[in-house]
Amino acid sequence: MASSDASIPPYFDFHLFSHIIANPPYYSGAYNLVGQILLDRGRLDESIKMYSRALEVDSNNKDALKGRITASIDIGNLNLV
Repeated sequence: MASSDASIPPYFDFHLFSHIIANPPYYSGAYNLVGQILLDRGRLDESIKMYSRALEVDSNNKDALKGRITASIDIGNLNLV
């Protein structure tokens, strides 16, 4: 499983970030971090959804685009549409 360059420390609270993204105002960086945590845990489909949501909030989020590409390559489906 490939991962992005910036690995998320294991002590990051997944539930905290889940709470942050569940409540407006939406923060692209939080979606990105949840996507990275899911990617690191091998939950690739969920990771792609989080990265996609980060891009909906901020279409200029290059880290989210990179993460979505990485997860898509890992599952063998590079569909960026």
